[in-house]
Amino acid sequence: MQQQTITADFRTLAIDQLRESPTNPRRSFDPDRLQELAQSIRAQGVLVPLIVRNQAADEFEVVAGARRFRAAQAAEMFAVPVRVVELTDDEALTLQLVENAQREDVHPLEEAFAYRALLDMPEQKYDVASIALKVGKSIGHVYGRLRYVDLIEPAARAFLENRLTAGHALLIARLPQSQQPQALDAAFKTHWGSTEKQVVPVRELAQWIRQNLMLQLEDAIFDREDEALMVEAGSCLRCPKRTGFNTALFADFQNDDRCLDSACYEAKVAAWLKRQTEQNPSLVQISEYYGTARDQPIIPRSEYVEIKPLENSEEPERPNQVVCESAATGIVVEGKHVGRTVQICANPECPIHHAPAQQEREEQDEEYERALEERARNLAETASCSTRFWRKGPLFWAEWNTR
Repeated sequence: MQQQTITADFRTLAIDQLRESPTNPRRSFDPDRLQELAQSIRAQGVLVPLIVRNQAADEFEVVAGARRFRAAQAAEMFAVPVRVVELTDDEALTLQLVENAQREDVHPLEEAFAYRALLDMPEQKYDVASIALKVGKSIGHVYGRLRYVDLIEPAARAFLENRLTAGHALLIARLPQSQQPQALDAAFKTHWGSTEKQVVPVRELAQWIRQNLMLQLEDAIFDREDEALMVEAGSCLRCPKRTGFNTALFADFQNDDRCLDSACYEAKVAAWLKRQTEQNPSLVQISEYYGTARDQPIIPRSEYVEIKPLENSEEPERPNQVVCESAATGIVVEGKHVGRTVQICANPECPIHHAPAQQEREEQDEEYERALEERARNLAETASCSTRFWRKGPLFWAEWNTR
């Protein structure tokens, strides 16, 4: 990259000749620190000249030094020292972005947007490596900061207001934006004895995200290297929404490869199940959930019996150990064990599996009815006894108490 030559001269300009640059990447100014700087300027003046460029005959744009400019206004200074430079719009923006990224008090989110703006400049003047070299930061630092650009607006606002730390913000920013609202909500908790929500420790938020928003690829029922399963998604191994793909960003997942996109993961599960049933039409789709309000052809748990035949030559002791004529292979498409194949009987007229179950249910209903009748008789007898005692009157109770 060629070094640019900037001609400059130093002078003193009146405050009313200066205008703050509309492209200044700095957006947050701490009021207390601004007042402290204004107090210092009243006592010692502006020690570091502002960088400005000439916009009109007597008007100059503040390219760098917006905080000093605002503090000088607050201190009611008449004039300030400046360094007038000749800059094009691109050169001015580059100087602002680099100067903003190098400030010690820069907010990480503003630093992130400065890096993003440098990457998005015309003619692609910068990449991550050249930005890191120009601002004196490591490549990993620049990559980490760039993640903050992907924060959803409520999370970014909480970060700028310092309600979230950089650690909280990075945990949330690493997630797809569709999952960030859940993580942001989990970052705050109401503690006992308080009505206001407080931010949870970074480690607690990290654990919540790991358990609730990240899927363990080791448990996937589909082949993670299969690019044909979902052509638009491709192989999991080359997916940027996998912790193992970006080890620099997900250093805390070295031995725990996880998927960050639950929607894509579930879509691959559905595609794999569809492939299995198309390749083997005899597979019966079953659900581990009870009820009857399930989409056909999925059979709910209440309408089939899982057969668990004995592995040896022993005689079966229970009906679900007998393989009947209606036995079929079922594949779980709903429930905890999606993808598992089991033997089932879904024939409601099967005398081995469904008749005993129906008989058992009828016996349970009869026993329940008998228990209700017994309870009703006991209540009636208790009420009758109480009535007889109270009808004896006060003289009876006086005599009873002397016994």
